[in-house]
Amino acid sequence: MNKSLIVITGGAGFIGSNLADKFLAQGWRVRVIDNLRTGHNEFIAHNMSNPDFEFVKLDLKEADALVDAVRGARVVAHLAANADVKGGRDHPTVDLWENGVNTSNVLEAMRVAGVKDIIFSSTGSIYGESEVFPTPEDAPFPIQTSMYGASKCYGEGLISAYCEAYGMRAWIFRFVSILGERYTHGVIFHLMQQLRQHPDHVDLLSDGTPLKSYLYVGDCVGAIWTAYNNAQEKINIFNLGHTEEIRVRDMVGVLLEHLGKRPGVDVKINFSDTPRGWIGDSPHILLDTARIRSLGWHTSLSIPDAVRRTADWLSHNEWALGEAYFREKPAVPMTAHPSGVSDGIYEAILPCAGAGTRMGDMVKEIPKPMIAFGGVPFLQFIILHLKQNGIRRFIIPVGYLGDVIKEYFGDGSRFGVEIVYAQSSVEVETGGSFKRALPYIEGDAFMMHYGDAYFPYDLAPMKERFLSSGKTAMYICNHRPKLEGFDDKNNIIVDAEGNITGYDRKNASGKATLHDVGVSFFRKGIAGYCEPDAFKLDEHIIPRLVEDKQIIAFATDLKSIGMGNIEKVERFNKYLAEHPGLLEQARALKK
Repeated sequence: MNKSLIVITGGAGFIGSNLADKFLAQGWRVRVIDNLRTGHNEFIAHNMSNPDFEFVKLDLKEADALVDAVRGARVVAHLAANADVKGGRDHPTVDLWENGVNTSNVLEAMRVAGVKDIIFSSTGSIYGESEVFPTPEDAPFPIQTSMYGASKCYGEGLISAYCEAYGMRAWIFRFVSILGERYTHGVIFHLMQQLRQHPDHVDLLSDGTPLKSYLYVGDCVGAIWTAYNNAQEKINIFNLGHTEEIRVRDMVGVLLEHLGKRPGVDVKINFSDTPRGWIGDSPHILLDTARIRSLGWHTSLSIPDAVRRTADWLSHNEWALGEAYFREKPAVPMTAHPSGVSDGIYEAILPCAGAGTRMGDMVKEIPKPMIAFGGVPFLQFIILHLKQNGIRRFIIPVGYLGDVIKEYFGDGSRFGVEIVYAQSSVEVETGGSFKRALPYIEGDAFMMHYGDAYFPYDLAPMKERFLSSGKTAMYICNHRPKLEGFDDKNNIIVDAEGNITGYDRKNASGKATLHDVGVSFFRKGIAGYCEPDAFKLDEHIIPRLVEDKQIIAFATDLKSIGMGNIEKVERFNKYLAEHPGLLEQARALKK
């Protein structure tokens, strides 16, 4: 018997990955679509060997590819969204694109592909500041108080229109805040991240009085399963929440006590003077869940137990807490291309001057960036990816066997880009090579990407974050777990707002929680920090940029694939095997 297929957008995220597990356990096939901007490979890795599971890395703005990605599904669960309610006021167009336009793209792809059923993650925020508690599904909608809630209202309306026009069916779920395994944003996350930064105190955005309901993620996906299999109207709308509610100050107490800390004694709690943590934050949320409970669904965990379960998961997955406190999405200008690629940064320095001595005989006749995979130099994969992300001009410092690079790539015209070379050498180290490339930079802002590391991810949010920051430098960073018998690889110290406050190469202080991945963004003013002719780039410029408060981190769980030693060559071979088509794309780059 053929198994039914569910396509889950945002399926590498918190709720989406849990929903994928639920449907797989029920005997379905699952196809996850995620651009991994805020999703995590770690959340789906355990399913990658399952023959009933498929992962498609795709941005929902790629409308044509989306049609193929949803084709054959019995139902699409559209969970991909910008969930940063707080950031909507600072970045008012993000919700329009991520929650509005993307929902339209999903519905249109479903229409073209002939998929009739949609599951949609809406929010209790659409009720604004309700005057009815518990708030039922048919409560009147007051004035919208957040960009996020308004975008979800639009999504619900658009889905309803498609159901009427094209005979579709919808299951719409209005969530309270969800807690549990794989939770990577929200109050518990922020508190635990703060405790890593300063164990003696936490700062709350509110006065602690907000009274809210929360729901365990296992109960959330269980409710979605129950409703989809038992409610059969054209449009089925359900509140999802708990019958319990808890004040924020009491939830903080539950968390601290579970962590073995006495509130007010071991940890000081600093409250603000407002019941709203931000504009659009409702001080009271309690949804009426009688409709979903009438189908036989019930909660399995109390709110305090869900808090404890969340804390346990975060404690055992500290890589998640290594992400920057803000983890915000940048604004997408109304004039931006739907692909999300910005032309604000179009140049990249690709340092390729090193000798690569750890590579042994592999670099006797070629420099390390020219090590070939299927006949394609490693550097060509980097240029392909950067070109796909709007970089069209490359400055390559060359040194050891640099003529090999020059002869192969030339001026870049055969690859559809422009390439210029800066003569360098091993002796001047990374800083000297970087300095020699700076005179060739044309624009105000540019990026640097080491020529022996592959970072195959969407650069749009990084570009936008840097351009909107006004800073001189931004380093892309992730968290490296400490391995027994090895040096601590984390070398970047950050504060709660994502500002870099120190550089500690071997983390002797124990304060570094992030590691730079070899990708960074700069403005031309960085030249003023590069006086010596020969220097180690990071060790020299980061402390000075910190002193001037001119450097920030973009924290992510994404990892680069380096060519640091022979063993890592096999890692890239494995990556190519897992990404069929990439090798041919790289070959086709050269005309």
